[in-house]
Amino acid sequence: GRLCFGPPEGANVTFVRADQWIGGWREVDPDDARREVLRRFLGAYGPANPDAFMRWSGFGRDVAKALFQELSGELSEVSVEGTRLWLSDDSDLDADATSLRLVPQYDPYVIGFRPREPMLPDLVKARIREGGRGKLEGVASQRVVLVDGVATGLWRRERETLAVEHVLPLPRVRKRALDAALRAVRAALG
Repeated sequence: GRLCFGPPEGANVTFVRADQWIGGWREVDPDDARREVLRRFLGAYGPANPDAFMRWSGFGRDVAKALFQELSGELSEVSVEGTRLWLSDDSDLDADATSLRLVPQYDPYVIGFRPREPMLPDLVKARIREGGRGKLEGVASQRVVLVDGVATGLWRRERETLAVEHVLPLPRVRKRALDAALRAVRAALG
């Protein structure tokens, strides 16, 4: 807890003492820090359960369960397809859930989303396996097309163009959103 990544030196990774490198460093109680990590996790990936938080955080099952218990007064229990999950009381449930996104490799949403099954339909999972020589190398290493929070296909950069592979049919009402997302990625890539 005293070291963090420092500025790279060419291809070499460096480490620095956080208290010397980060201006305004202050010590934080580890228990307070873990509670804040859970709050932020639920804000980004909720609703979730202790097992999902444990896998994401690495805190261990007992610590994850204890944190959910400690913060029970701040959490709301919800049922998603028959599974008990918890949501932070300050979560923005009014956010627009309809969207199309071209998600880059190793995107935090894809890595942190649990349970992953609702986000990754079997046909898309099978296509990822085909591309990985029979292995599910991990959806995190793929460039995923998300439609309303569900992986429906893959996208890739081929020299000067972007290619989208629709594994599941793209709803017609999403065609404009896909075109806009492709324009945005092209602009970002220059």
